[in-house]
Amino acid sequence: MSETASARPSFWARHAWIIAAIWLFFLIFPLRTVWEFSGSPAIRILGLAAIAAFAGVYLYGFITLPDCLGGHAPKSAWTVFGILCILPLPTMLVDAANYLSFTPFLISFAAYLLGLRALLVTAALSFAGLVLAGWWLGSVDAVLSMGIAMALVFIVNLMVTQIMRAGQSAEHMRVELARAEERVKLSRDVHDLLGHSLTVVKLKSELAEKLFDAEPARAKKELHEIGEITAEALAGVRATVTGLRGASLSQELLNSQATLEAAGHAVTVSGDPVDVPPAVSVQLGWVIREVTTNILRHAHATEVLISWDVDSLTIEDDGDGWGSIRKDVSGSDAVEGNGLRGIRERLAAVDARLVLSESRFGGALVEVAW
Repeated sequence: MSETASARPSFWARHAWIIAAIWLFFLIFPLRTVWEFSGSPAIRILGLAAIAAFAGVYLYGFITLPDCLGGHAPKSAWTVFGILCILPLPTMLVDAANYLSFTPFLISFAAYLLGLRALLVTAALSFAGLVLAGWWLGSVDAVLSMGIAMALVFIVNLMVTQIMRAGQSAEHMRVELARAEERVKLSRDVHDLLGHSLTVVKLKSELAEKLFDAEPARAKKELHEIGEITAEALAGVRATVTGLRGASLSQELLNSQATLEAAGHAVTVSGDPVDVPPAVSVQLGWVIREVTTNILRHAHATEVLISWDVDSLTIEDDGDGWGSIRKDVSGSDAVEGNGLRGIRERLAAVDARLVLSESRFGGALVEVAW
């Protein structure tokens, strides 16, 4: 695929642990409470160890676990979350309200690594615990200040994760669009390649059948060329599928001239394709193929004139004109079939223009300018 969503890690995958590490600064509040505890040294050591373990497990989760912005959290994420819920318990031996200092971290962990539902449940339980602690301790001011901080943490995490979900959804849509465009391009390439080749094969097989008895040597030559064209078309399809095909403008011009002349058309080429930009040159090769195919299939022409200028290509014939194409595509009013439509899209991609009109000989005129 020319452009796809690359396997490159997202910003979140590369930097989530740094953001999580910065937030660990706010563990300073329970850490100070435990450090200043004047009771049993064993309780203080246990509290400090619990805070250190909480920080380590919290950081470990953000480093190793995938985000849960677009799916279900793995069991390992829930295991880590359960450990985080348990680790702060020893700090409650110092101060029962200490556990509330860890709830913003639990809310953030749930937001990014467990999903929206887990975030809402965790936030609701945290607020319930805060209200219960305020009622138990009889400290309205502490509950109010802690509640405001917790609400801010919840709102920020909710907004950020929603934005990230929207970004992931947009990226997914971009990838799907790129895949669809690649499929359209591939089908267009195969159509352009096989449409031309099969037309030539049909022409040469009919000619070989007519010459089989009268001129067997020439019929054998035509059959040999059919084999070469078929092999070339097969190789072209393979190269197109792998994205390696690049049409040679001079070779396409020679092939087109030889094919048209073999079908009984008088071909005149004026000018020379010099200094054509590489990107335009590739697309002009497809133009020559498609126009040649249309002349062979629809035009009933006898003469074809191919003219090159500094920044343009003109191909005109003396056949039935664009009306013949309308008739041959089951009565459609549109001049352009899939081939010409694909050519127009190709040219537009390299800032070139396709103009279809009537030639001075009464047939079809194709002009390409870049």
